[in-house]
Amino acid sequence: MKPEEIMTEIARSVYISSPGPHAFLIVFPVNMRFTEHEQQIPQIIEMMFGEGVLKYSFILFTHGDLLEDKSVEKLIEQNSRLRDLVQKCGGRYHVYNNKDLNNREQVNDLLQKIDSMIEQNGGGHYSNQMYEDAQRFRREEEEQRQRDEEQRKQQEQKQIQEEVERVKKETEKRLRAECEAKRSERERLGAEKNRQDQEKGAGGILTKGALVGAGVGAGVGAGGALVAFLYNKFS
Repeated sequence: MKPEEIMTEIARSVYISSPGPHAFLIVFPVNMRFTEHEQQIPQIIEMMFGEGVLKYSFILFTHGDLLEDKSVEKLIEQNSRLRDLVQKCGGRYHVYNNKDLNNREQVNDLLQKIDSMIEQNGGGHYSNQMYEDAQRFRREEEEQRQRDEEQRKQQEQKQIQEEVERVKKETEKRLRAECEAKRSERERLGAEKNRQDQEKGAGGILTKGALVGAGVGAGVGAGGALVAFLYNKFS
């Protein structure tokens, strides 16, 4: 794993374990070649997590089945670098047999040792500036999430209100258009009726005038004939 990937994983672990872990497990396979680099692990851990972290640290040796007839105590005694690391972690270690995965006893023993370490530390979790920063970051992230949620709700409410206003305006516009169309239709029908009424009135006057004119003409004609008749008779 690349150094930047390790730091990213550590940062993620710090964030997840906030406000702080009760124990740090430093894992080593028993067959691993313990060099100067491995001996620097305590310093690296302290650099990453702050001073006092080793007080909450526990060494877990895996693949204990590879020890065969050799004890882990003998292994620690024969390697000064490993012995120094164990001492910095308060002499706390546990051996895990990977070939005996169904053996819950070895897991229970590990948990009991961790519980004892927690009791020695007063039952509290480990906390330093890194974890305080992680806790503050988590709190700020939660506050930001709440602000984003509130903003989302406000934006959603605004969109709903805008949609209501849009539908309202469109409805009012449609109703005005319908009212205007009905008014125009009424005016058209009224104008048409007035025109028809005027045409009917004008036709009646014309008919009466024609009848009167015909009657006068007939009278004059008869009179004229009568006069002409009398004139011829006495001429």
